[in-house]
Amino acid sequence: MKTRMKIAALVFAACALCGIAWSQAKAIKIAVASFELLTAEADAEKPGENAAQLIAANLGSLSRFQLRKSGEVEGYIRKLELAQAGAANPDELRGVGEALKINYIAVGSISRFGALYQVDVRTVNVDDWSIVHSSGIDSYTVDSACRYVNKDIQITFTGGELEGKEKEGADKTTVTVFKFDDANVMAQGAGYGGAFAEMLNSELGALRKLQVIERTHSKALINEKALEMAGVIENNDADGYLKVRGIAYRLTGGIRVFKDVTCIAYELLSTEGGAPVFTGYTEIVSLDGMRPVARHIARNVEDALNNKIGTLRLTADPPGAEVSIDGLPAGTAPVLTFLPKGAHQIKVSSRGYETAVRDMAIEPKQVNLADFKLERLSRKLLDEALLLERMNNWEAAVAKYQEFIERYGDTDEANEAWYRKGHVLQNYMAKYTEALAAFEALIKRYPDAMTRAEAWFGLAKTYTAMGNPVKAKEALRVLVEKFPDSFAAEEGKVMLVGK
Repeated sequence: MKTRMKIAALVFAACALCGIAWSQAKAIKIAVASFELLTAEADAEKPGENAAQLIAANLGSLSRFQLRKSGEVEGYIRKLELAQAGAANPDELRGVGEALKINYIAVGSISRFGALYQVDVRTVNVDDWSIVHSSGIDSYTVDSACRYVNKDIQITFTGGELEGKEKEGADKTTVTVFKFDDANVMAQGAGYGGAFAEMLNSELGALRKLQVIERTHSKALINEKALEMAGVIENNDADGYLKVRGIAYRLTGGIRVFKDVTCIAYELLSTEGGAPVFTGYTEIVSLDGMRPVARHIARNVEDALNNKIGTLRLTADPPGAEVSIDGLPAGTAPVLTFLPKGAHQIKVSSRGYETAVRDMAIEPKQVNLADFKLERLSRKLLDEALLLERMNNWEAAVAKYQEFIERYGDTDEANEAWYRKGHVLQNYMAKYTEALAAFEALIKRYPDAMTRAEAWFGLAKTYTAMGNPVKAKEALRVLVEKFPDSFAAEEGKVMLVGK
C-alpha cells in the first residue's frame, strides 16, 4: 500500500513539474527597459523610473508573463545606445534574447506638452524589433496613464493575440518611423519632433494591418540616431540599411511651432530609392491635439499602404527604354515606382523599336509586374518614301511618309517622316498650309535639338514662300536664338540678312 502511495506521489510530482515546465515554455518572457524622457518638461520631473516600475509590476502580476528584472537587461540597453551612436557593432546584439532568456522587451517614453503627459509603451521582439503590442495615452498624471496602459495589457496582450500578430507579420507591409525634425526655433530644444515620432510609432504599432519596426532613442540622441538593428540610421545610406532588413517604407516629417498654431508635415518614403509615395500636412491650434493627429496620420498611412497605393515593377527589352505613365516621364527601364490604385496607361519606347502602350490596373498591397518586349521597328515604309522622293514622285512619297507616321507615330523615327513630309510639301508641291501643319506638329513633338532647328527653318521658308515675311522673321529669330550652333541657324542668319 505504501509503495502504491509513493508511486502515486511521484507521478503527481512529475505531472506537476511537467505542468510547470509547460507553463514556463508557454509564458511570454519579457523585460521592461528604462523609459526615455523626450521633452524638457518631462525630463525636469524624472518620472521615467516610476513609470517603468508600474508597468513591470503589472506584467509580473499576470501569470502569462515571465518577467526578467530590469537590471538584468540594462547591459543590453547600454549596448543598444552604443549601437545608436555608432560606437558598437549592432550585429553583436543579435540572438541576445536567448542569452537573456527573454523574447520581448517593453520600451517606453514620456513627454509632456503643457498639462498633458504622453506615455507610450511598446513591446518588441528582441530578434527583429517588430512591435507586437503597443499602447499610448495622454493624461494629466503619469500614474493614471500607466493604469490605462496596464489595463490595456491585461485585456489585449495575450498569448493568442501575440501568436496571431507574429504569424501575420510575414505577409504585412513593413514600415518604420524615421525622424521628425524640430523645424523652427520654437520647436527646437523642446523635443517636440522626437516626442511626436514616439506617439506616431505607438499609434502605428497598435494597428493590425502593418508590421512596424521599433525606433527608440537614448536621451542624448533624441531625433539623431535610431536603432541600427532595425536599419533606422541617420546617414545618406539609410534606405539601403532599411531595405536589407526588409523594411519597405520609412515615415518622416517635421514640426513647426508658432504662437497660435502647430504645423505637422509628413511623408512616407520608399526605401527602394527614397521616392515619396504618400504625403500629408495638418495644423493644430493646441499641443493637446498631438496624440489625435498621430492617430489620424497612422490610420491614413495604414489605409494608403493597404488600400490606395500599389507598387509597379517594370522591366523592358531593350533595357534603358524610356517609360512614361499617364503621360508623364517615369525614367528608363527597369522602373520601380508607386502608383495610386486603379487604371494607368504605360508607354515604353526606345529608338529603333516600336512604341508599346498598355493599360494596366494597379492593385494595392502587392508588387504589380509589367514586362515589355519591344518589337524592332521596320524602316521599310520610310525607305520606300525616300526612294519615291528621288524618283520625284511627290504625291506617293508624302503618302508613304503619312503611312509611316500613322503606324509609328510615337517613335523617334517618326520625327524624320514629319520633317521629310513638310519638306516635300513646301519645296516641291507648293502645299504651304499642309507644310506648315507638318513642321508645327514636329516642333510640338519636342524631338532632338537638331530636328527642331530644321523644323523652324522649314517654317521660315514656308512663310517666305507664302509671302509672309513677318512670320518668317519670327521663325528665323527663334531658330538663331535657341539653336545657334545648328547648320539650320547658319542658313537662317543668311536669310535674315537678306530680309
